[in-house]
Amino acid sequence: ENAIKYRMNISEELVFPDDYVSGVHDALDMLEMIVGGELEKYIDYGKDVPAYMFFKNTIIKEVEFPEAITIRSGAFEDSSINSFNLPKICTVESRAFSGCSELTSIELPCALIIHDQAFQGCYNLKSVNLPFSNIISFSCFYASGITDIVLPRATLIDANAFTWCSNLKTVELSSIK
Repeated sequence: ENAIKYRMNISEELVFPDDYVSGVHDALDMLEMIVGGELEKYIDYGKDVPAYMFFKNTIIKEVEFPEAITIRSGAFEDSSINSFNLPKICTVESRAFSGCSELTSIELPCALIIHDQAFQGCYNLKSVNLPFSNIISFSCFYASGITDIVLPRATLIDANAFTWCSNLKTVELSSIK
C-alpha cells in the first residue's frame, strides 16, 4: 500500500516496496537508468512531497500524490513538471514550484497556505484556482505568467505576491475587505 509506484508510457508500471530502495532519490536514479530517461509519470502514496524531491528534474512531466497533505520546500523547483494531481494538499511550502517553466495551470482544491515564492518565475503559468487558500505569502507568484487567479477565501496577501505579473488580468477576491 505504501509502495512507490512509477508508470512509464501509460501501459507500463514498476512498483518498488518502501524498503527496496534507501530513498526516493535513489529510486528515481534507478528508474532513469532502467528506462533510459523515458519516465513520464511518478505516483506516490506518501503523506507529503519531500523537500527538493524533483529539484531540477527534467525527466518527469506528471506526478500524482493522491494522499499528500504538504508539499515541502523546493519539491518541484526548476523541474519540467507540467501536470500534477494533488487533491488533498493543505500547505505549499516555500519555492515548491519556483521556476517550473512548463507549468501552465494550478488547481489545489484544499490548499490553505501558500508560502513564500511558491510559484515564483513560473513563466507559462496562466490559470490559478486556490478556492480555500487564505494566506498568499511574500512573492508567491512573483514574475509568473498568470493571467487569472481565483482566491475567494484569501484573507492575507503578502508583499510582492503579484509583482512583475504583467499578464495578470483577473483576480477574484471575495474575502478581502
